[in-house]
Amino acid sequence: MRRRRLATVLASTALAAGTMLTTATPASADPNFTFSYTKYSSGSLVINVYTNGTHSGRAEFQADPIPDAVPGDAIRAQDSLDDGWGIKAIMTFPESREVSTSGHPSPYTTGWDTGDLEEGETVIMRACATKSGSSYCSPSYGGIA
Repeated sequence: MRRRRLATVLASTALAAGTMLTTATPASADPNFTFSYTKYSSGSLVINVYTNGTHSGRAEFQADPIPDAVPGDAIRAQDSLDDGWGIKAIMTFPESREVSTSGHPSPYTTGWDTGDLEEGETVIMRACATKSGSSYCSPSYGGIA
């Protein structure tokens, strides 16, 4: 009788454990990131970042200065969605520069990171969504200084 009771308890425990394992919710997956860009006749460009279809930020290159407002040959990043992901603007050519919203609460826009590029120089940059060592990046897009 005692063995039968022990077998019943063990079988019930195994069944309960199996049920808990099969009904556990899977770990949440990373969001789906997509990108779009606009290149302006001035050479400036904006790369928009979307998280699961919702606009979540942007990376910008400003080719020419706007007096008393925006410097020229400058990049910045903007995070507009409070989802724990930061936005990074990365210039890879003709020089290496990057700015990031990581570590700041959203909404947040970085300051302009400026330089002095030769007029007519091709500028290559991309946008990335970053979080805890993970990055999802746009293709590289070109503007004109």
